[in-house]
Amino acid sequence: MKRDIRKKKKIRIKKSQIKTSGMIFICFVVFCAYCVSMVWQSNSIISMDSEIRALQEDYEAVVRINDDLQGQIMQAKNLTEVDDYATNVLGMVKADNSNIGYVSFNTNDSATAVADQSGFMSWLSDLIN
Repeated sequence: MKRDIRKKKKIRIKKSQIKTSGMIFICFVVFCAYCVSMVWQSNSIISMDSEIRALQEDYEAVVRINDDLQGQIMQAKNLTEVDDYATNVLGMVKADNSNIGYVSFNTNDSATAVADQSGFMSWLSDLIN
């Protein structure tokens, strides 16, 4: 009987050792999973940060282009620039009072119809008359 008790004690000791080593293994796996998730999250944050920086640079470039275009629009609306372009590049001359002329029509409006004297219709009209 003593042998049976010793075997049971040894078995109990081994089961407790298995439980302890199993718990240590589970804790190690959980810790490793936690570390992997932290590394993955850190990598995700870094990649998103670099994407945000790239988008900010693109946005700043677009804003600069927009500002340049707004300046060009304002310059095109400036009448002195239009006047300079018309006189210097196109060779236009500013109108003064001596270049203005007036036209008046004092006659009544009238119209006369001229008949076509050639062709079948003229032959037919001559035949009827």
